[in-house]
Amino acid sequence: MIQPLEQTLLESWPRHAWSETRLLVAVSGGADSVALLRALVQVADRKELINVAHFNHQWRGAESDADEQFVRVLCSKLMLPLTCERADASGANHHARSEQAARDLRYSFLTQAAYALGARYVVTAHTASDRVETMLHNLCRGTGLSGVAVPTQFRNLHDDLVLARPMLHTTRAQVVAYLEAIGQTFREDSSNTNAAFKRNFIRHRLLPLLRESYGEHADEHLLSFSHLAEEATEALRYYASNWIDASIAESLSSSELHFPTASLANTPWPVVQAALEICWKRNQWPLQSMTREHWRQIRHFSNCNESTTHWGTTHWGTTHWVTRHWVTRLNLPGNLQLATMNDRIRIAAQ
Repeated sequence: MIQPLEQTLLESWPRHAWSETRLLVAVSGGADSVALLRALVQVADRKELINVAHFNHQWRGAESDADEQFVRVLCSKLMLPLTCERADASGANHHARSEQAARDLRYSFLTQAAYALGARYVVTAHTASDRVETMLHNLCRGTGLSGVAVPTQFRNLHDDLVLARPMLHTTRAQVVAYLEAIGQTFREDSSNTNAAFKRNFIRHRLLPLLRESYGEHADEHLLSFSHLAEEATEALRYYASNWIDASIAESLSSSELHFPTASLANTPWPVVQAALEICWKRNQWPLQSMTREHWRQIRHFSNCNESTTHWGTTHWGTTHWVTRHWVTRLNLPGNLQLATMNDRIRIAAQ
């Protein structure tokens, strides 16, 4: 008999969409990823198309090694092929122990492993509970609208490679109930109980207080807001794409872009920023390093117009001053510079 979590997974990601396609399932050994793997194996038409990947960051010593061994034993029992990799722990290649650094290492490994195996999908176990925690985390650190929007179920990782998150409608409580129902154990990361980590503080202290104050539907209300934010973000992306086509000139090398000031483009700033974020990603510039202050400064220069702006020692007033060279105005992360020339803005690598 099919379990409720398995049914939810199939409703989210119908079997016909992936049953004849090779999958690479990311499994850490934790409850969410173990539940995902067991559910996929249970409902798959062709189990031989399922591969498993595990990345050992080696940040927790023997505990990390025990996680890896647990995944090896699980895959052996399920008769599934496993690809493992360990982070280089040498001093020459030491990475800062941050959530972003861990994510970058993990997804680089998953992408390479998927291509080596000929997989079409990399499948991860992000849940509804993860969505709520991420939304609150991003809100508290000062995110923009996209930071509280619900993550998409599918997104491109690379050419012909898609990240699939079929458990976005499943809560952590449902995951644990499923594993108990099928008698499946899982690994507990000891660091998940350390409230010094912001995400753990949200999970173990902030969210219980919100549920106590606002009732058992607090998570649903937060996710509803997240869906509204996603709708607004999608609208911004639509208008931003149109603005890019009409206003942005990019070099063939993708090392710079040019666009008109907002006063001439007659476009609301949120659309302009959304368009620039698309270009940042396209050019592989460090978008995560862009702070709210950076965007505020770019907005300042994009809003410059002839009647109100002082640029350096030149006042644009009744006399129209025309310059014939770019003037650097702002340094940005990733060795980028913003420069202006009359009614144009250029952002380029130094």
